[in-house]
Amino acid sequence: MLLKGLTIALVLWLSSCRGDIYANVDYVVVPNVNVTNQYCYYNHSNFTDRMNVSGTCEEFWCYPYNHTVVRLRCKNPPPGCNLTLVGEFPHCCNHKCFNVAHNCLGSDYKLIEDGKNRSLVKPCQLEGCSGGVVTVLERCPGAGDPNCKSSFANETEPYPACCGPATACTRQ
Repeated sequence: MLLKGLTIALVLWLSSCRGDIYANVDYVVVPNVNVTNQYCYYNHSNFTDRMNVSGTCEEFWCYPYNHTVVRLRCKNPPPGCNLTLVGEFPHCCNHKCFNVAHNCLGSDYKLIEDGKNRSLVKPCQLEGCSGGVVTVLERCPGAGDPNCKSSFANETEPYPACCGPATACTRQ
């Protein structure tokens, strides 16, 4: 109990000392870790003091005298936000939030961020979102014409691959 209290105090102190860089960080105390010569063995790694875990945006802190590791990782971002995952820990835990009011729902009922475009499969087209309004930016030649059909189209790939290299139209 005392160890957990000291760890909490340490994390809170670090967050106040280093500004807000630890504001988006959560931690888990891992007790009863194997320790040899001041090295903690955890998660298939031996380390002293701190270890950045490459590619995971987390950090392990070793407390050999207590046989404890503190695993620091990113908190879940709030709704409408994503982790940036840019830079080293804890900077990779920063959030990028979107103005949800200006995002769009595409014709496939998936979210398109404001100012972004997305290639769709069905319908085979390029859609864009601007200020909450969805616009069809590009379509396949002959799209919407019942007398036209794409040839050699890859119907499982997003626009423009789903258009195919040519379109054949018949006259009535």
